[in-house]
Amino acid sequence: MRTDKMTYIEELFSLKGRVAIVTGGYGHLGRAMCWALAASGAKVYCAGPGKERFRESFPFSVMEAIASEYPEMGMADISYLPFDLASEASREKALLQVRREAGGLDILVNNAFFLSPEIQNQTPNRAASGSTNRAENFRKDMDGLLNNTSAFTEEAKELLQHSDQGRIVNIASMYGIVAPDPGLYCEHPQQRSRASYGAAKAALLQLTRYWASFWGEECPQLTVNAISPGPFPHAKAPAHSDASPGFRAKLRNRTIVRRTGQPEDLSGALLLLASRAGGYITGQNLVVDGGWTVR
Repeated sequence: MRTDKMTYIEELFSLKGRVAIVTGGYGHLGRAMCWALAASGAKVYCAGPGKERFRESFPFSVMEAIASEYPEMGMADISYLPFDLASEASREKALLQVRREAGGLDILVNNAFFLSPEIQNQTPNRAASGSTNRAENFRKDMDGLLNNTSAFTEEAKELLQHSDQGRIVNIASMYGIVAPDPGLYCEHPQQRSRASYGAAKAALLQLTRYWASFWGEECPQLTVNAISPGPFPHAKAPAHSDASPGFRAKLRNRTIVRRTGQPEDLSGALLLLASRAGGYITGQNLVVDGGWTVR
């Protein structure tokens, strides 16, 4: 009886034979998402502009060790996909490569983004030029956080619509739902979230609902959902290092579960939305924030 149940559950969450693209797949959160999809059987394309970073995130020796420890899983099928989110030509080339090598696309995880350099040392007597710079930076941020992601998703839809189980998962943020608490950042202003970040992530959540509604009319088998992570500090970031235990403690204490997120905490949510298990879920935002946004 137990064996039958496990077989059913494994099949429900299995991604065997599925093809996935994870943009920004070798980053802090993207790496764990690539591993999760591959562990469930998907052929994963880790999309980004730096092959060296891909090699650092997915060293062959580690992949071999995992395959040895979990022989039933086999060697994780994670490949590097050259990809520049800001370049239409690069996006098109990436999709052509996936079509040529894998024959199609079943899962798109929109995780990549980029920000413009922030204005430093702004003074009142530079208000006029500073205002212009801020406006231009805001526009650049919206390109890096939203506009290029929107363009790529529409481009990828041409492949996804032919899948019998198409899945789009947009990685948003808790700051697309609530505003940052200024008290958390008064001693760590360099970690304060930009207004453009929250605005873009809120817009991405609305795009999620819009695409689910309108694209679902054309392709009922294509679901579109979002995941909004809470505080997932990167251990290598200076303000989150052991030199700033106070800031990390503030983040922990602001959550209900009294800890910050680990990248692997997103795996379950992603597998639900990417697999047959989430086939009746579309247009939704799954918040993975340790309870941050409930109060």
